[in-house]
Amino acid sequence: MTKHSEIDWAKFIRLGKQLVGKPYVFAAETNLKDPDPSHIPALDCSELIEWLFAQVGIIVPDGSYNQFKVSKPIEGDPLIGDLAFKWIPDTHSIHHVGVWIDGAVLEAKGKAWGVILT
Repeated sequence: MTKHSEIDWAKFIRLGKQLVGKPYVFAAETNLKDPDPSHIPALDCSELIEWLFAQVGIIVPDGSYNQFKVSKPIEGDPLIGDLAFKWIPDTHSIHHVGVWIDGAVLEAKGKAWGVILT
C-alpha cells in the first residue's frame, strides 16, 4: 500500500485543476493510461476520481459506491486525496464522489456545472 507521503500530490493537484471546466456526462469513460487531460472530452464523478488517481499510480474502482466500499473514514482534517461522498438518506445509497485538493473539493458535479472546485 502506498503511503500518503509517497504520492506526487503536486501532480495530482495540477492535473485535477486542468480538469476544471470539463463537461459532465454520466457513465463517461476515459483512458486511464493516457496522462493528458486535454484528451478527456467529459467525465462523471467517479471517472474523475478513477482517472486522477491512476495518474499517480493508484488504482481505484469505477463507481462512487465501489469507491466508497474501499475507503475508510478520515480522522481529523481532510488531506489532499481524501474522498468526499454524498448519499441519499432515505435509501442510504452513495450517489456522488469528489476529492479534496488544495482546500476545496474537486468534483464532476452534474450537467449544469461540469467539473468544478467547490
